[in-house]
Amino acid sequence: MSRSGAVAVAAALAFLLGACSKGDDAGVAKKPEKVTAPVPVTVATVTRKSVPVRLAAVGTVEASATVALKARIDGEITAVRFTDGAAVTRGQILFELDDRELRSRADELRANVQRDRAMVVNQQAREQRFRDLREKGFVSDDAWQQARTDRDAAVATLAANEAALAAAQVALSYTRITAPVAGRIGRAVLQTGNAVKANDVTSLAVINAVSPAYIGFPVPEQRLADLRARLAAGPLPVTATPTGGAAGIDDGRLTFVDNSVDSATGTVRLRATFPNRDEALWPGQFARVSVTLREDPDAIVAPAESVQTGPKGAYVYVLKADQTVELRPVVVDRTEGPDAVIASGVAPGEIVVVSGQLRLTPGARASSARNGPAAKSP
Repeated sequence: MSRSGAVAVAAALAFLLGACSKGDDAGVAKKPEKVTAPVPVTVATVTRKSVPVRLAAVGTVEASATVALKARIDGEITAVRFTDGAAVTRGQILFELDDRELRSRADELRANVQRDRAMVVNQQAREQRFRDLREKGFVSDDAWQQARTDRDAAVATLAANEAALAAAQVALSYTRITAPVAGRIGRAVLQTGNAVKANDVTSLAVINAVSPAYIGFPVPEQRLADLRARLAAGPLPVTATPTGGAAGIDDGRLTFVDNSVDSATGTVRLRATFPNRDEALWPGQFARVSVTLREDPDAIVAPAESVQTGPKGAYVYVLKADQTVELRPVVVDRTEGPDAVIASGVAPGEIVVVSGQLRLTPGARASSARNGPAAKSP
């Protein structure tokens, strides 16, 4: 190929490459900027309302009285007069022991008492007769004194046998073991035919008085001063929710504050009394207890779900007017049911995020929906 031909081919290739390059540039479109969609969240309005100030604890239900039944004499059980676990009334016969020997002894002493009473009447009449005869000079003073001595001896014998009869009747009464309190009785440890001993180590059965019932629970010693001040003004109401209970029981009253603080735990023991007429509280059962100290009429309240915990403490996301969120540190005073009482960090009327916080970051946009009654404006 000649020199002029080679130049022409090079020029043609350069033209084609240039055309291809321009076509490629024209075919490339600019990518649009990525737009972040608002995060869907549920919000509620911070409100101001009256909230009770309570002490909350976990306590244990206690019987108001616990009686272990034991025999007071030796004998054989001849009858068991109750069903295991039944309700019993005060004075109800629960066990019967063999009473034949004691009944015979009581009958013998009763006969002796009747004889001695007749003797006393006779000796009193004799002494009076001798008194009259002495005044008339028919008997000596010694004879009258002897009549008086015989009368006094008859009276003493009667008194001794009456005391012995009373003791025998008491011992006879021990053959009927009755319920000293009303309540629920447990299992009969010994059945008919077993021999028992007086005040044996093993009890025959145990009765728990469950109406009323107690709940014992601890509270921090830091609340003791406030608690005592409130008690001085009158009884404090107590609400209890037993384990497995369908609803709280709100008819309790605080009736006891221990006289010392447990140095090992830094708590003081309290006790509340509940009428427990329906036996909703059962001895040994755990229960959540709440003691109402007073009402806080101007508490700042937000839903408890809105409060999150981070490395620096509690915080909430506040939804601003431009639909962006702000992370706001808060100080939570306490929680009352579904509400968190806020000591500082938010003000009434501000809107906080209740759900959807995990997808939020400070400054993120949010698409909000109200969270039912808690979102009502103040």
